[in-house]
Amino acid sequence: MNTIKVTIHPCLLNWYNSLKLPHIEKFRHDLHSGWIVAHVFNKVFGDSFELRTFTQDTSIKNSRHNWTRIIELQTKLKLPTKITPQMIDKIVLAEDEQTLLDIMIELYEQSTKQVYPRVTYQQIASKPRQLQQVLPSIQNISLQPSQVPIAHAITPGYPQHIPQFCRSSYVNARRLIDHLSSVCRNSITQLDDIRDYIEMLDPRADLCFPFPQLLLRLPGPQYCSLVCRYLVEHIDVELVSSAIIEDYLLFYDFSKVMIHSVIALNQLSGAANELFDLVTDHLCYVLQNIRRTSEDVIYLVLNNIIMNRLLPEIPLINFSLVHFYKICLACTSSLTPQLFNSLINSSLTNLKAYQPTVSENRLRFEILIAFTILAQQLEKYRDQIARTAVRFSLHGALLKDSEKFVALDLMCRCVVLSPEIFSEIEFQFFRLINVIVNKIQLTENTLLDFENKVQIKTNNGPELEFIFDKVSQLNFEQVLFLSTVLSKLEQTIENVNITEVAKGLELRLIEDDVLPPCHFYIGIASILKRNWEEIIDLNEFVLTKLNENATDLVNTFQEKIQEMQQIRPLLVQVSQFLLQNEQYIDSVFSLLHGLREQEFVSREYMEQSCVRSLNHDLKIGSEAAYSVKSSSNHIQHSGEHPLPQHIFGCIAQIFGDQRLDILSNLFVLFLAQHDITMYSVNLIYKFLTINNCVCEFVYIYLNEQLFSAVLQENDSFSESCVRLLMLVMVLMYQTHTLPNQSEDIRTSLQALIDCCFGYQRGNNDQSKRVQMQEKCLRLLNELKTETHVRVILVEMFEKMDYETFGNDQLEKLISEIAGDV
Repeated sequence: MNTIKVTIHPCLLNWYNSLKLPHIEKFRHDLHSGWIVAHVFNKVFGDSFELRTFTQDTSIKNSRHNWTRIIELQTKLKLPTKITPQMIDKIVLAEDEQTLLDIMIELYEQSTKQVYPRVTYQQIASKPRQLQQVLPSIQNISLQPSQVPIAHAITPGYPQHIPQFCRSSYVNARRLIDHLSSVCRNSITQLDDIRDYIEMLDPRADLCFPFPQLLLRLPGPQYCSLVCRYLVEHIDVELVSSAIIEDYLLFYDFSKVMIHSVIALNQLSGAANELFDLVTDHLCYVLQNIRRTSEDVIYLVLNNIIMNRLLPEIPLINFSLVHFYKICLACTSSLTPQLFNSLINSSLTNLKAYQPTVSENRLRFEILIAFTILAQQLEKYRDQIARTAVRFSLHGALLKDSEKFVALDLMCRCVVLSPEIFSEIEFQFFRLINVIVNKIQLTENTLLDFENKVQIKTNNGPELEFIFDKVSQLNFEQVLFLSTVLSKLEQTIENVNITEVAKGLELRLIEDDVLPPCHFYIGIASILKRNWEEIIDLNEFVLTKLNENATDLVNTFQEKIQEMQQIRPLLVQVSQFLLQNEQYIDSVFSLLHGLREQEFVSREYMEQSCVRSLNHDLKIGSEAAYSVKSSSNHIQHSGEHPLPQHIFGCIAQIFGDQRLDILSNLFVLFLAQHDITMYSVNLIYKFLTINNCVCEFVYIYLNEQLFSAVLQENDSFSESCVRLLMLVMVLMYQTHTLPNQSEDIRTSLQALIDCCFGYQRGNNDQSKRVQMQEKCLRLLNELKTETHVRVILVEMFEKMDYETFGNDQLEKLISEIAGDV
């Protein structure tokens, strides 16, 4: 009796592995329960074959449900099926494996459009009892000399039936493939945690080819990174180069293994930039090594392998355009126009296949931007790439809004590469910015009056007017990009029009009340970067005049800032903004200090403040808005920070690290010119915690106003003035300038004691009243070490009846001072 035995062909196993199904521990059970078959159907037919009703369980009931659901979905999708309800029990109980194999073969043929190779072997069930004597016995046959077969010696290292002219090529290919497979195997087996993953591959196949797919199945991206790094570092460059020189087609296999390995890492972690550089440099080194030996081979590699095979196949969306172009240019000594255009067109075709929803203009801009980045890295082909790429951005004003900024980015990069071309594209550049920032398109009959209107005359076009009335419609990233582009071009070339447009944009950002705070912050950062040298000079001038009359200093300061067109608007707008929005004080202080995200100015300055060094318990300057709490993982700020950290960090990077202590002096002088209010007093207080240089000026210039404000009926205003007055006196004590104002000290101390301990202030909240009394007592305890202050206190205590205040600590302090004197 003859029986048929069907074996599973390797192509079916390779196809199953390529589906990348979830890891399955109980393969045989999940296969018979229909769980694996359902996932295969889903991979082949997509989301139309739903998986939500399938269960992965060991019960026979759920297995029957899975197969019933498979039949229902096949009927719904009008798919041919070989499963009948009668077969379900046999499949579930593992009594019918042939049907399972037929289902998998059918799915294989439907998905790959290939015919499954069926190999059958006829086997004899039982030995025959006797054989017919048809032929004579072998022992009775004698061969003639001419019938004796010739014994050929078979050389190991290549198949027996390979032609003679192919044997050397085969040996060369095996040498390269065996080396790659060995390195791939060692990169996996070197790590104990993933050593078992090598068993997932077919042992009959060369390990290097399925190696990128194996990386996707590793338990974590950290292992993938280590394996890729080992692979690159242990490849023999000389062996690879010699093999490719003998057969240039081998570069396709070698580069595909390397590139797809790093693509797999990029898909897992999204942070493969370092390995991109490592793999690219390695491939470039191999190509340069080949090029030194044979120009003909490198020409064939570039045109037949890289351009015709790798470029259409590699998903550039997951790789890096800059790195791929670097590999291409390693094969040639010059970037010809033919090669440049060919790379642009082929890359555009590749990106369109993987990004069909993105416009062609946007993809072309991304390709050209990659070339400009490469030109900066290589320091080659700068003028050629700049002049070719900038032609595609000249029509940027006619593009969609989302593409205008990409065109502007490309234009700016081209100017940085070759500054000489700006005079040729000046009108197109400013026309593009004009369309972005202007909402109203002016005509000859339009008469509109705008305060911040900027009018420029370009070299290669008509005049343009910038109104900046469309800035309110731009988001944070767009405004930040515009400011960065103009700043970069100012550093690259000297052009009056760029400076005027940048200044007009900055003034609009800080003076327009409709704009959100993030736009206001960008304007602050840009103005600081532009005028920082003038700000330093102005601060030095103020410090030299501190010993003069306070009123004369204020008048001189006003005359100085009137001459500065951008510093005065900066002081005015920032002061008004902080007076009206106290919740943004932390953000503005951090921005003015140029700190990165998650760093506040209070952490650095308050630790060095004279208030903290005077007495740790004297918490005059450590308000809740400035307190910083450290945790094990990160820094938590109890003060309000209205902007997201990533936005704030991007703005702070515009102008780098500046010094808020310089700016604080200017803001204090500017605020002191106006009538004091509760908000201005609070703001001066916070600026003085940063820098104590002008504390004596504040005491001299604002002493009378503070004295009258301390006794105000408005409790909040009075408390603010008390805080400021105590801070100023402590700072003067630290800077040893307190004796200079001994005549006014008596009035200030009397006002403080009356405000904190007098019964006329009984309307205050009791907890606030106690805090004020404690701070006042700490202040008096510190100041009593000064002899002239002790004399003043004794005279005050003799003339006034402080026992009526009813505070035991104050009476104790009075007794101590009187007894010491």
